[in-house]
Amino acid sequence: FFKQKTAYEIPKRDWSSDVCSSDLGGEDSDFDENTDNSESSEEEDGRSEEDSDGEEESEEETEEDNWVLGDRIPRRLDFTADRGLNVELPDNPSFSDYFHLLFPENLFDEIASQTNKYARETIASLQRRDRLPQHSRFRNWPEDGVTSGEMKAFLAMITAMGLVNQENIQDYWSTDEVLSTPFFPQIMSRDKFMNILTFFHLCNNDNYIPRGQEGYNPVNKLGTIYSVVTGNFSDVWKPGKNICIDEGMIPFRGKVHFKVYNPDKPDKYGVKSYQLCDSSNGYCCRFEIYTGANQEPPSAKGKTYDLVMRLMQPYLNVGRCLYVDNYYTSPTLFAELYRQNTGACGTARYRKGIPQEFKRAQVKKKGDKFVMNNGTLLAVKFKDRRVFQMLSSVHSIADVEVGRNHPGTGRPITKPEIVHDYNKFMGAVDRCDQMVAYSCFRRRTMKWWKKVFFHLFSLSILNAYILYKHRTQSPVLQRTFRRELVKELVRNSGISHSLTPRGRPRRSAEGLTRLQVGGHFPEKILGTGKKSNITRACVVCFPAQKKILKRTGDKRKRPGKESSFQCSVCKVALCMQDCFRLYHTVEDYVAAYIRRHDANNDNVDAETN
Repeated sequence: FFKQKTAYEIPKRDWSSDVCSSDLGGEDSDFDENTDNSESSEEEDGRSEEDSDGEEESEEETEEDNWVLGDRIPRRLDFTADRGLNVELPDNPSFSDYFHLLFPENLFDEIASQTNKYARETIASLQRRDRLPQHSRFRNWPEDGVTSGEMKAFLAMITAMGLVNQENIQDYWSTDEVLSTPFFPQIMSRDKFMNILTFFHLCNNDNYIPRGQEGYNPVNKLGTIYSVVTGNFSDVWKPGKNICIDEGMIPFRGKVHFKVYNPDKPDKYGVKSYQLCDSSNGYCCRFEIYTGANQEPPSAKGKTYDLVMRLMQPYLNVGRCLYVDNYYTSPTLFAELYRQNTGACGTARYRKGIPQEFKRAQVKKKGDKFVMNNGTLLAVKFKDRRVFQMLSSVHSIADVEVGRNHPGTGRPITKPEIVHDYNKFMGAVDRCDQMVAYSCFRRRTMKWWKKVFFHLFSLSILNAYILYKHRTQSPVLQRTFRRELVKELVRNSGISHSLTPRGRPRRSAEGLTRLQVGGHFPEKILGTGKKSNITRACVVCFPAQKKILKRTGDKRKRPGKESSFQCSVCKVALCMQDCFRLYHTVEDYVAAYIRRHDANNDNVDAETN
């Protein structure tokens, strides 16, 4: 009945895990043991059983669990809430209007303020310890710091880097004709961008409480941004009837005590998140980071019960239906949700409240089912490719058509209603993770909170795109939405869009039209600031003479010459005599210069002899 599991396919669970010994009673998450600054959590035998959440297998059944054989007629819940936007938008909203519903403008001010504070403290500390080199790019940090507009442009460039992939971050400022991406140097110089990325900060370190002390907050490094953005996720959009809860993974291989390992995810190491998504479109309504074992003891009903009820709190008592996997499913949880007018459906493990007769039942042939109910809940054990079991409070075992015909017989394909709806509505979190991964900033970092922030920023863009699609009859693709949002953020940042790259041109720069005839004329290199007579090393004779001196072993002489002239098109310094001609007529001008040098030496030797 179920589809084969592949990466990000919907909803594709490994049903063999539902009946293995590691599933009996255990309710801890996928390999989420604390790593304690190591990778000691790399277990592969299923979700940990160290924290059973107080719902261990019991031989006794409670009085309310009056289970009998067979199906029952489920009571369908009427959905009484509204679905859609919960805020007002302008008549003709721009892409950035949707985005700022989730990521407000004032957050750029907060990030710029904390970044400037951290930069000042770090640079001052380096200077006190005499650890700041004379030519360090840190010395170029502006005295007044970066503005909120510059921070907005910086984050726009981060988003653009998810659309334009380069192997090395330095390549975004490359002038090579193959690697050149003019957008980035036109917005911000490389050194300024790298300075902001280095000093990027979200919180005030003065208020940080170390781990192990009273008042420690694992997500303190994310500042107020985390609570503001995740709060906006739930305030802006009201999900429809069908919702799901599942785990997401933010890829990270550095050191943090709540890093987890999950072999079923494309990114197997990282920071785990719990997400509640609207099954109809993948909008992430609730987002919570897993930060290790909670210091507060769980309720008597278990940690996973507490987690689900906490995520579901805004969406109860209106007739919604929740879909979960076997990590969250339990009769206790489903019964409580049903009492609060909320249905639930999911794959199941053998936990407290599951009758012993159901656990002992055997289904040997493909297509066999074993069905029990207690009036409220329906428990079903299937034999398909594997044996697996499901639990639901709002479904029946009746077959429904899935909308496809069998390729051999031509007859409509049918599945049990409980299986069909689970396959249809469970995969929203996987789909959300997939869409974020397409255009996420992938640069490696040792700071876990940077990875989480960039993921959260990208998730905000995805949610904004889903809001845009809801309001637009002919929406553009997500990639186009991100691209146009980058342009709007840059325009709104107040930074002028320079037609020439910012910063000093690289000496190895070669114009794309270097060898084309016409248009190349020498011009004086203009001075900057107090310097009026500027000279630079010639790009032809400097590297050529360097190779010649290295070949002869003479390291005392300075290679090449410096020139106060440059090409008006290529913007590289060139000697006015032979170097200018060689650069614009020969593809490998350095080798040509060396050949000419060797030929002149041979002629001198011949005349001497």
